[in-house]
Amino acid sequence: MNLAAKGVSILFHPLFLPIYALPLYFSIENYQNLILNNADINFLPAIYSVMVLVGVLFPILSMYVMIRTGLLSDFNAYYRNERKPVFFIVLLYYLMVYFMFRSWNSSLYHLLDPLLSFLSGGIYLLLICFVINHKWKISLHSTSISALAATFLAFSISMPSIENPIYLVIVNLVLLLIMGVVSSSRLVLKAHQPHEVYMGIFIGFTVELIVVYFNLSI
Repeated sequence: MNLAAKGVSILFHPLFLPIYALPLYFSIENYQNLILNNADINFLPAIYSVMVLVGVLFPILSMYVMIRTGLLSDFNAYYRNERKPVFFIVLLYYLMVYFMFRSWNSSLYHLLDPLLSFLSGGIYLLLICFVINHKWKISLHSTSISALAATFLAFSISMPSIENPIYLVIVNLVLLLIMGVVSSSRLVLKAHQPHEVYMGIFIGFTVELIVVYFNLSI
């Protein structure tokens, strides 16, 4: 059981979620994505490259340097006091990704608006978790996977003229299932108290659902 929980925690580490989020997002057949998919063939690879490099690999490399220098115990950042610089570094990289995408969006007739709302929700959550971290520990695994599940629920409600609605329903159900599995794995590993996991689920799901549904981009 512990081995399976450890595998789930690694597979759905918060830093890896953008890798899963982008293919899921661009698989939605709404008018924005249909236009983008038929546009410049090099555009989508550019989006993936920026997200993977700046949003995933750079934070991982930065955390690796922190581990090597003794500023961080491991990639899970178990202790509250060592999470502060991690929040700052990841927030910096996410802001870089966001403003790069936003600069492209203005020349693409705002076709990236839904994606920018998703990224904005992640940035808001980083700031909220940073503030909460001053007093309480919160499960970042639960927060991030719940935010991902909320994102696609908000997309299914707010996006007009989706041509593959059944697919999106299946994605929502699978993400909700994964949300439960990931949260349970953190409890199995005794990485968090139950209230820390429940708080992560509530904050991640609520904040991302509101930001994406109402398109509250930065």
